[in-house]
Amino acid sequence: MFGLAMQVFDALPLVALLGGEYLCIHGGISPSFETLQSVDAIDRFMEVPEEGMLCDLLWADPADDDIAVRTEFKQNFDRGCAVEFGYEPIKKVLHAVGAKMLVRGHQV
Repeated sequence: MFGLAMQVFDALPLVALLGGEYLCIHGGISPSFETLQSVDAIDRFMEVPEEGMLCDLLWADPADDDIAVRTEFKQNFDRGCAVEFGYEPIKKVLHAVGAKMLVRGHQV
């Protein structure tokens, strides 16, 4: 039963664009996130790696405000995987997909 539940979880979307305005992601953005098509190209049916776009979409977190204004991406030491992202990458991703807001599912 556990294996079946994991197969269902692997098939869930990584990103959703709701109403053309709200970019919804479980974790956060990635340095590799350029378009929604770049997300669609990810092989979902594998173990989540410790780095790369799949890992970031699931586990990335925003950098603290004082750092977010002056950095794009940095290692996420709190999680031990994925990245922390700053303000400019958020703006770039939102512009690229035509969204107004990033909505995340969780925070470390």
